[in-house]
This record gives sequence, C-alpha cells and structure tokens, in this order.
Amino acid sequence: MSLPFYFYIILSILFLLCLFVLSKKISTFIYLLAYLATRSKTAALFAVTIVLLPGTIIHELSHFFVALILFVPTGELSIFPTIEKDGTIRAGKLMIAKVDPFRHAIVGLAPILMGLSFIYFLGKIFFVNLSWITTNQYSFVLLPILCYLLFVTSMTMFSSKKDVESLIIAGPIIIILFLFLSQTGLRVVFPNTFLLVTDEVFQFFALSLFLMTGFNSLVYLSLLFLLSLGKERVKGGVSAT
Repeated sequence: MSLPFYFYIILSILFLLCLFVLSKKISTFIYLLAYLATRSKTAALFAVTIVLLPGTIIHELSHFFVALILFVPTGELSIFPTIEKDGTIRAGKLMIAKVDPFRHAIVGLAPILMGLSFIYFLGKIFFVNLSWITTNQYSFVLLPILCYLLFVTSMTMFSSKKDVESLIIAGPIIIILFLFLSQTGLRVVFPNTFLLVTDEVFQFFALSLFLMTGFNSLVYLSLLFLLSLGKERVKGGVSAT
C-alpha cells in the first residue's frame, strides 16, 4: 500500500531541517579544525572556501541567474566565506537591489530550489542504477566525485536570513490569496498521470534527502571526533610545557 504524497513531503521537510542544522555545524567544524592545524583565521577561511567552492558557485549563480530572469539589478558577487555574528560560516554573497517582496523571495529561494534539483538529478544517476559502480571501470573516480558534489550541494544550498527576509511580507500574502481562492470554490484537477509522477518524485526526494542526512551525519560525527582529538592534543601540549 503506497503512502500519500504529502507524507513524503513532510519527511522531505524534516530531512531538509536536519541537513540545514548539519550544514551549519559541519562548516564551523571545518573552520575550527583548519584553525587548530594552522593557527590562522585566514587559512581556516581559505580551507572552508576550498572545500565548499563548487557548492558556493552553484549557490551564488542561482541567485544571479534568477535575478537576471526577473530583471532584478545585482551588485557585488563573492564566493569567499565570512563569519557571521552568531559564529556560523556564510559561504558567499550576492548583492541585489531592493525590489518587490515577491521577486526578492524568489531570488532568495533560488539556491535551495536549484540545490534540490541538483540533488534530484545526481541522485537519479547515483541511487537508481547502482550496477554502474561494479560495471564501470571509472566508478572508483566517479563515485567519490558524485558523493562530494552531493555533499557540497547539500551544505551550501540553504538561503541566508537576509535572502528570505522578504518572505515575512510575501508569505502571508500568498497564504491569504490561497485561502481566498479556496473559499471561492475554485478547484484544480490534475490528471492521474501527473499525480503518479508527482508521487514518484516526492518519494525519491524523501529517499535522497534521507541518504544525504545519513551521510552528512557521518561527516559531522567524524569531524566532531577529529575536533575533540585536536583539542585534547592542544591541551596536552600546553600542560607539557
């Protein structure tokens, strides 16, 4: 018995929340490990830049191209990370002009929409047909590359608070409009084939995000272990002197 598609939507949202929390922790851990190794904030930020670079480029270009399509003026584009006031790492930034909240919201959400699309299509290559791992002679190269691309995409696809601040205005308006239309008796009927495809897509999203959450959790625990070892060595070195 197949579950309703909204069940997979709920699961996908829960996994996305987990990935969001993990992305903040992992990027901070990478910075701290690099800082422990080099004792240089510049070198630590450079390490974060190198590790997350492909995802950062996808993130900022998503903002840029959607802004271009919606005729939203843009300014400075940077792929270099900065440390926010709360201590988290922000991978890059793109300055956009002040426009109506709807276009601003779409531009702000562009990276997560692009990131989810990227995860979906990479997941189709990676998860659907696993036989290529044993049959393809280049799988030992392609497999780590695909894992890395999935990882950095899941790490960098989330929009910042500034990117989604316009949802404070646009969100309630959209909800009110939706409720108003539902009260008018307007109904949209989709063909069965569309519903079947939608159900399949959300099932696959839930599976992909579940696997990404598991993988990123392993990365998080590994970095946490390495960080604890690094701190112990620093303490040991200080007490020995």
